[in-house]
Amino acid sequence: MQASPKLRQRRADARPDEILNAAARCFLACGFSGAKVEHIAAGAGLSKGAVYLYFKSKEEMLRALIERGVKRVARTAADRLDTDNGDPIQALKEAAGIFAQVLSKPELFVVPRIVIAEAGNFPEIARLYRDEVIDVGKGALERLIKRGQVAGVFVQMDPQVVVRSLIGPFIMQMIWRTTFERPGEETLDPEALVSGHLDIVLNGLCTRKEHQ
Repeated sequence: MQASPKLRQRRADARPDEILNAAARCFLACGFSGAKVEHIAAGAGLSKGAVYLYFKSKEEMLRALIERGVKRVARTAADRLDTDNGDPIQALKEAAGIFAQVLSKPELFVVPRIVIAEAGNFPEIARLYRDEVIDVGKGALERLIKRGQVAGVFVQMDPQVVVRSLIGPFIMQMIWRTTFERPGEETLDPEALVSGHLDIVLNGLCTRKEHQ
């Protein structure tokens, strides 16, 4: 019995996400250069030709993964940072919690790792990631730090220095998971990493211990 037109349409609508999910798994397992379109197609349950109906290349898949995943996360975190309701520390903790979720999802944290590895080969993708992800989150963090400094909650320090200090461990954890972690090695709990990192940062950033 043939599927109904509506069912076929739903399947067609779901295929881009299925392809991107397969691409993320393949990129994580094989690296961007080692991933083959035929393997991605097999992971999505499609033919190689069918994949090309939706994405012309692996580069286009990577762009779509950025748009679908980490770009949305950056926007969500930035919105939270920009609406701190007078409590910059709570906003910082909640935004960090969003990043902790990213660290627990390989299909998300594999994307920045690939961008870093392939930046020299595909500078336009690196520019896209800088514009749509890094600058969004970085800008919101800098604005939050400045508001906290004006309010007397945070010590006076170059916001750019603070932000890079905040972001650094997250990038290191992504690289560690995708490059240095040995098979079978226990993975560091993302929430524990974020909690410990914030404790270290806030002890140096806050003007008084009551703020922690």
